Amino acid sequence: MSGRVGVTPSRNILLYGRAGYNWMQTQEELVNASSGQNSFYRKRTRGGFLWGVGAEFAVTDNFAVRTEFNQTNFGDGLKAARLQLGAHCASSFP
Repeated sequence: MSGRVGVTPSRNILLYGRAGYNWMQTQEELVNASSGQNSFYRKRTRGGFLWGVGAEFAVTDNFAVRTEFNQTNFGDGLKAARLQLGAHCASSFP
């Protein structure tokens, strides 16, 4: 869950920051190599603070491209990062 707040330095450019909270399910398993026995297993849900930055550029009134980078820190050195590239085409119906 996150939200974004931005500024429009020109009519066709939006620069924004994103903040929120993210969840991830982890699974840890330790197997004894000599016996093949499972000696440890844990499955849990972890949460962490999400932050990101992005930009959108309106090519025309109905077509825009954007890029966004997000990172979540789940604690204990566990982080997740994502870079997105996309396009949006809007149309109006009578």
